[in-house]
Parts: sequence; structure tokens; C-alpha cells
Amino acid sequence: MDRSIFGSRGGNAFDIVDYTPLFRAALTNLAAWVADGVEPPASAVPRWADGTATSREDALDRLAAIGGFARPDPSQLARLAPLDLGPQAGKGVGRYPPVEVGEPYPCFVSALDDDGNEVAGVRMPDVSVPVATHAGFNPRHPETGGTGQLLEYLGSTVPFPATGVVPGDPRPPIAARYADWADYEARVRAAAERLVAERHLLADDVEVCIRIARKRFDALAAPAASA
Repeated sequence: MDRSIFGSRGGNAFDIVDYTPLFRAALTNLAAWVADGVEPPASAVPRWADGTATSREDALDRLAAIGGFARPDPSQLARLAPLDLGPQAGKGVGRYPPVEVGEPYPCFVSALDDDGNEVAGVRMPDVSVPVATHAGFNPRHPETGGTGQLLEYLGSTVPFPATGVVPGDPRPPIAARYADWADYEARVRAAAERLVAERHLLADDVEVCIRIARKRFDALAAPAASA
């Protein structure tokens, strides 16, 4: 689906990654930290030191290899720069609009794997055992105007080919990745259990992840594979 409930239309189908199973674990970790001093799981933000961070331009260049993946215009992406708020800024009185007084700050994002999915962050099985490429952005559809601009708060999902190789798409098809639903389920379960071990997911929500995975697999894989 490329139309939101507000009527906006994306250049790609809207993101289908369901991250809600992570919420209960996050709240449980927060409560344990505040009430009992139990440190939360280690941060999973992108880092240059371990190769999990890259520039926005590099990430967009990598996605360009996927034919049909709509990308934003880099020149229209939001940026932050040093600002001059006027002579009374130190007193909490700003001058608006502020004036940019330097080059924009560098902007880094997660590096991408060979499928175009992010390698950093807390990765749901949708991302670590994928049947599609997922992105946290979605550009406007050219027919709606504002070509190259981003829709707010809407990501993208571009499914892998179901069976055969598609010209212009280097991603292996789903049928070449997973033998059948049982194979896929086993890999999703293992990924979910890793998240439990890392305290990013509650054990009770492993089956929730399996149910989500079944819907994705049935919708995107070849019908014979999900039988």
C-alpha cells in the first residue's frame, strides 16, 4: 500500500515493520533501571568505530542498485547547522529567524547490508530475517508533486522478488533464501530468541514475532512456499 490514512502517497509501499513487540521489553528495562538500578541493554546506535555508521549519501547510493526503489533528493533532506540567535541569546532571548553561520553538521545513518536493510539498531526479525528491504523514509510519489521530498513519519518496504531473478534487482528471491515456511519460521524464532537474550524482547512475545512473520511470508513469498 502506498497511500496513508491521510491520503498522502509514497514513492514506495509504506513500511510494514511492526516494532511494537519491542515496547514491552523497553518499558520493563526502564522500570528495572529506575526501580532496581539494573542497567539497560547496551546502545545499538550506528558507530563509525565498528563500521555500522555511514553517510546519508552512501546509504542512498547503495539503495540505487535496487531497481524501482524510490529515493529522496539528497539536496532536500533536512540538515542542522550552527545558528546565530542574536546578541541576547545568552540571556535566553533569541532573534528569529536565526542565521546560519557555518557549514551543516555531518549527518550519519546506519550502514546497510547487501539487501539494503540497516545493520545497526534493534533489528526486528522483519529486518534480520527479511523478505523485503525496509527503510525509515519514503519520498513523495511524483504524481503528487514535491518530487524528492520526504513524507513525514512514513517508511518504505520494497519486497524481494518471490521466485525468479528480476532484471535490475540484485536481491536474491525469497524462494532462494528459505526452503519453505518451516525454514523461515525456524530462522525467525532464532532471531527473536536472540533479542530475548539481549533483553530487547520479552520471552512471551516470541510467538507474537512468529505470527507477524507468518503474515509477511504468506503475503510476499510464492504461494507454494507457504503451503
